[in-house]
Amino acid sequence: MSLVRRGDLLKGENLLVHGATGGVGMAAVQLGHKMGGNVIATGTSEDKLKNTLDWGASHYLLTHKEGSVSFREEVKELTEGKGADVIYDPVGGDVFDESIRCFNWGGRILIVGFTREEFHRTS
Repeated sequence: MSLVRRGDLLKGENLLVHGATGGVGMAAVQLGHKMGGNVIATGTSEDKLKNTLDWGASHYLLTHKEGSVSFREEVKELTEGKGADVIYDPVGGDVFDESIRCFNWGGRILIVGFTREEFHRTS
């Protein structure tokens, strides 16, 4: 519901779904696809992420590479420099920190519970 009500995903917008291989993430990928979004799925297992293409993702990205979280450049590249219009984040922590650096102007982030670390305050 947050993807529809708070995210207000519009047809053709870029949706970044973290934790896409889990139950909540899988539902977000499918719903985002049905809403006409360009869905970019993220996770930590390439084998599992390949399944997201069958669920409606246009692309998938590994969030953790070589011991660090890095995906902002890939998101910018996949969105032709725009960034994500909507970010669906059930992970948090370092994934959230990297996410806020790959927004499109006027983008929205949906915090759907953090499974990693405590919420980082920004000023």
